[in-house]
Amino acid sequence: MRTKLFPILFVAFLSSSAHAAGPVEVPSIITGVTVFLNSAQITRQARLTLTKGLTSLVFSGLPVSIDPQSLQVKGEGNFIILSILHQVNYLNNQPAATREVKMLQDSVKYLEGQVALLSSSLAVAKSEESFLMANMDLGRDGNGTTVSELKLFADYFRGRLLELKKDQVRFGDEIVVLNGKLERIQKQLNALNARLNVPTSQVTVNLSVTENTVGSIHLSYVVSDAGWQPVYDIRATDIRNPIAMSFNATVFQNTGEEWNNVPLSLSTVNIRQQGRQPELQPWFIDFETPYYDLKNQSPSPVTLRSASDRMMVEEEALEEAATAALYTEIRENQTSVEFTISTPYTIPSDNNQYTINVQQYSIPAIFEYYCVPKLNRDVFLLARLTEWQQYN
Repeated sequence: MRTKLFPILFVAFLSSSAHAAGPVEVPSIITGVTVFLNSAQITRQARLTLTKGLTSLVFSGLPVSIDPQSLQVKGEGNFIILSILHQVNYLNNQPAATREVKMLQDSVKYLEGQVALLSSSLAVAKSEESFLMANMDLGRDGNGTTVSELKLFADYFRGRLLELKKDQVRFGDEIVVLNGKLERIQKQLNALNARLNVPTSQVTVNLSVTENTVGSIHLSYVVSDAGWQPVYDIRATDIRNPIAMSFNATVFQNTGEEWNNVPLSLSTVNIRQQGRQPELQPWFIDFETPYYDLKNQSPSPVTLRSASDRMMVEEEALEEAATAALYTEIRENQTSVEFTISTPYTIPSDNNQYTINVQQYSIPAIFEYYCVPKLNRDVFLLARLTEWQQYN
């Protein structure tokens, strides 16, 4: 009986281990980004072909600032999601902008060559100057040099030394300029190369595949080093037309991954806000004697266009170019508002602010003139907006 038992157990062990494949690194693309006021939620998708058994999928090269508690995984296919594991990979660093780094490295190499060439020319000019200065005592030892010959030598020395001095000044100035360019390029190169030393995150998703299938995995996570701020541009042409208001958003991110041509959503949610119950503090009301500074209460004057200026502007009206405001969907929740922009955007990971036009409004206003001659002789035109609550 024992001779028959061992082969059976051995075959069973082989069959069970064959189902458990090793970790497989899968490529993924960003399918959507929701930018909050001080963070962002990234959604990635990976399409893959799965075989029956246990499989571990690895999403690598992710930002190191991932909040592990925000990880969410969804999928389509005949498989079961067993577990999720987040790890920081200190060996696989974030890639830098290879093309830009290569261009900067070539610029550094070229400028260093130019500086070396100018330094050699400057050294040659100084050596020739030293040679001429060492031979200026020609004719002083009574070797029969005539006055006319001395005059010729003096004219030659004077002209040549002047040329050498000019060359030395020119070479020195060019070296200073090139060194300044080298310093600026080197700083930019160091900033880009700093990403090479930043570790990355990787997320391992363990699956149990019931049968061979073609499916997809959706991975979402929240990262810091991103956000947006609202910016408003309000314009009034004259008192007969409504106020034109543009609602813009400045979006920034420095997560380490590029948002290339992805749909954006802007949300007013503050996901870092802690879920603690608020405690109402008492307010103490007191009275304060107002103080008026007559010298510093002169607001800047508002310049109104004259009728002739308006006529020149209104001579020929061209069709306005479309903005992202035409492709923005507003979704109101009880405590927040989300603006979904269907037009894809590209936001590099450079911490710069990129302006997106979210909405355009034409708001009726009540205009009135305001003047306080005692404080300022200028007359100001005020526009009072009504029912502004409906514009988010």
